[in-house]
Amino acid sequence: MGTDDPIDWSGGGKPPTPPTVEGPSRPATRPSEVDAAERNPGSAFGHFVLLRQVGQGGMGTVYRAWNRTLNRIVALKMIPGGDPESVARFVREAQIAARLDHPAIAKVYEAGEVGGRHYIAMQFIDGVPSDRTPRPLDRTLALIRDVARALAYAHEQGVIHRDIKPSNLLASPDGAVYLTDFGTAKEVQADLGSHLSLTGTIIGTPQFMPPEQVNGKTRHVDARSDVYGLGATLFALLAGRPPFDHRNIGDLLMAVTKKRPPRVGTFNSAASPELEDFIDRSLSKDPARRPASATAFADELDRMLREKRYTGRYGLARLLVRRWAPWAAAAVVLGVALRYGGARLLEPDPRAADGSLTPAERYRIASQNLASISRRSNR
Repeated sequence: MGTDDPIDWSGGGKPPTPPTVEGPSRPATRPSEVDAAERNPGSAFGHFVLLRQVGQGGMGTVYRAWNRTLNRIVALKMIPGGDPESVARFVREAQIAARLDHPAIAKVYEAGEVGGRHYIAMQFIDGVPSDRTPRPLDRTLALIRDVARALAYAHEQGVIHRDIKPSNLLASPDGAVYLTDFGTAKEVQADLGSHLSLTGTIIGTPQFMPPEQVNGKTRHVDARSDVYGLGATLFALLAGRPPFDHRNIGDLLMAVTKKRPPRVGTFNSAASPELEDFIDRSLSKDPARRPASATAFADELDRMLREKRYTGRYGLARLLVRRWAPWAAAAVVLGVALRYGGARLLEPDPRAADGSLTPAERYRIASQNLASISRRSNR
């Protein structure tokens, strides 16, 4: 009998029951909220059931939703249609995030359009923004370190986030953290040909943006700009406020570009001088003075955690040397100046050359000039 010959059951016996083929099964974990929502016709959105709104932002509304095709909970981000540039940004966000595969970056499952509304279906994170829940100092540093690792991965893929802030870091109850919202992300290799990020346009959240981004210099925004965002976010989590919190947008932008932020120890006495110094460097106006990469940022935080240098007096001696060494040197130079003339320190006073200054005047002018020199050296 060949394999394709029919089987003769006439001699008795009973043919086996063929297997039952069913549609997608409903898992036992199907939330009861789905059944309740399905009774409301307005909750239907394509093959999704909208359960509840969980977020609202400049780039759309986010819902907790049920995917009826795949039988799972998703975060469904939607924007209304109509504005071609907003739609293009939204699609670009989906494309960028979909190619990032890291355990600390929210995954994108699909994107599409229903009734003129564009959507992105992504991993639903059962968590809250990182600034909603207070946590011990070491856990805060560990959280930001893990975000820095995820950000380093994104940078390796040629993606700059450009909007690192507490609300874009979701902390889950098990201690994990997820980096979300790539709506303002910049692709390093593709940016030169992009018309979506126009020079002179401020993209991001000013309280957490570096000066080069506030100034609209998009071509100068790179991985070190995200490092500034990490530093500003860490500052906010430790201090309970961002580095600059001016209510007036003009004052805020001026402060970000011109003023030095306060030291985080002013608001959190548990932070060591070494940790304060690390945050200060991360918030430097000059990108070259910041940690060179997100990896370097994470490594330095990791070292402080391992050696427990994030609290206490660690770094105090270095801080004192950095703060007072210029003044000590200035005192020596001032003594030499007063002893041997010091005409250069007394410039531009014309009386320095002819010796008509009194000792008191020489001291006052030299002190003012030295203070000016010291301030410039500390910037």
